[in-house]
Amino acid sequence: MELPNRRPCINTRTDNFHFSVSFHPDTGLPIEFFITGRGKVGQQLDEELYELSVKTSKLMQGEYDDLSRLPEGDSSDTVPRE
Repeated sequence: MELPNRRPCINTRTDNFHFSVSFHPDTGLPIEFFITGRGKVGQQLDEELYELSVKTSKLMQGEYDDLSRLPEGDSSDTVPRE
């Protein structure tokens, strides 16, 4: 998917994290998701949240190649039950 260089986005935060979601200017659909303000660069949490952001963005853009190792089924099959 060819994305334009400039996209509308929404930025928000929790006590510990900043989130940015950008949208395709023609369709209005979310196409990117990033977590920033994650703490010190190089820490494991920083690296994991970066990878989560990239994978989430790829999913939003229709790229599913990275997910071949996940179990198939609907979301109820993969959500832990309490």
